[in-house]
Amino acid sequence: MADKHFIDARPPMGLRRRLKLHSPFATVRARVLLAVWVTLTLGVLAFVLAADLGRAKARVEHLGNDFLHHVADRALISETAIEGFAAFIASMGELDHDRAQAYARMLLGRYPFLYMFEVASRVSGAERAGLEQRLTGRYPGFHIKRFTYRADRIWQSVDPAQFYYPLVFQEPLLGGSEELVGLDIHSSDFLRLAMEASFVRGEPVATYPFELAEGGRGYVLHRAVDHLAQRPPSAFEAHEYVLLAVKSSDLFAGLKQAPPGVAVRLVHRDFDPDDPLGEVLSRPAQPVSAAESLILPRFRRDLVLNLTSQPFLLRLDWQLGWRDLSLGLTAAVLLGSLLLLWGVRNYARQYVEGELAALEREGRLYELANFDPLTGLANRNRLVDFLESALARARRHGQQLVVLFIDLDRFKEVNDSHGHATGDLVLVEVARRLSQHLREDELLARYGGDEFVWVTAGADRAPALDGLVDRLRREFEPPFVTRAASLRIGVSVGHAAYPRDGKNISALFEAADACMYHDKRRGHKGAGLADAVSPHPAAGNPPAS
Repeated sequence: MADKHFIDARPPMGLRRRLKLHSPFATVRARVLLAVWVTLTLGVLAFVLAADLGRAKARVEHLGNDFLHHVADRALISETAIEGFAAFIASMGELDHDRAQAYARMLLGRYPFLYMFEVASRVSGAERAGLEQRLTGRYPGFHIKRFTYRADRIWQSVDPAQFYYPLVFQEPLLGGSEELVGLDIHSSDFLRLAMEASFVRGEPVATYPFELAEGGRGYVLHRAVDHLAQRPPSAFEAHEYVLLAVKSSDLFAGLKQAPPGVAVRLVHRDFDPDDPLGEVLSRPAQPVSAAESLILPRFRRDLVLNLTSQPFLLRLDWQLGWRDLSLGLTAAVLLGSLLLLWGVRNYARQYVEGELAALEREGRLYELANFDPLTGLANRNRLVDFLESALARARRHGQQLVVLFIDLDRFKEVNDSHGHATGDLVLVEVARRLSQHLREDELLARYGGDEFVWVTAGADRAPALDGLVDRLRREFEPPFVTRAASLRIGVSVGHAAYPRDGKNISALFEAADACMYHDKRRGHKGAGLADAVSPHPAAGNPPAS
């Protein structure tokens, strides 16, 4: 919502009456003023401390949201990547190492924070010797083996068995990881559990976190390939599994950018948050003194990643230290209060009052000129100023941005049937619902009576609008409930992209307006905005619905 851009800094009337600036201090008056000065100084210091604590708490909240978004994005990418790789392997029928390698390299090139793709194939005891001989040419010294992850962490030969699930493909072959080829994942308890869970659920499942054989903390996503064609009778009769090895420090690198005083832990939810066995990634905070721990508070925030394939808990701990307080501001407050004590007789009351009144008037005028008084959103003046600056930045940096026109359907009927007061309540609620999806670098403005304009931030690529438009449309699914009625309001959305649809405000508005009316005539059937580069009807000549 709109910032007020002004504050009421006028001193209290009672205090101004006590500040008799035109006459020398009498003894009693000096004592009263001294008491007032002490009270004000302590109050300001308490306010500074409270503000520091409030900022610290807000920062933990903000960091938690940012880090959870980072973890969720990376986890979803890894899940999507292994699904795509599994589908590709399933489409080949018989594993083609060269094609699998090319596809894995393509995924790793697109998502460099992913670590390693692997394929495990079911091999019977009778087929073991033939497989080892056949793959020796591609992987010198290939043989089926096991690794003691939880114990002494050494490679061992596997005993004769009815079947094995050795890794028969690995990309990339990094230094120290080439020995993984031939690892029988069925021989490891926690790898086998993930295999079974992946088979039962028919989706990717992560192992518990562990120390990778080649070093570093991580986990492995499993996906049964056979689910994509036909379901075998049991997990250990499936022909192939694909695996995506994840190195935590690479996948969730953003967590390592936490401020020095903030400790970050990402753990598997099946473990206690303090259990080192469940630790996916940990970045400790810089130590503080015992006095800081005793006097200053600690902020903690736990956030849950609601993803069945990777059920993690993100914990942030911030033990405040002296460095997190505004010591410079505190010193400045003390110095300023001393100066105020000695210079109070020279304080120009009329001048200060006049300045404060002028600032008040200026702030109010700015608010009236730039913000809609009903909804609190930006008005046309503010929209034009914002869009001119955004277009200038986009031109300078070669970026793209999108303008959305949002128009309420049949809003005139609301005003006609229920009155303008009800219509105003609906507009206020529309502004509130839409604003929930607004990013800090975007703008939502009330353009006219029932028209709103959304301006996205400049980006190197044309932003995908499906998700945003769907979210905005969903905000109109619940009825708008007022004292007079429960109303259902439709919405039409049009869009225009810079520089494709126009290079100035007028051209962009004309194109977005035409697209919006095209959407309105089609009744939104199939009118989802697939992305910002979808074909656009020419302004003034929309296609027939």
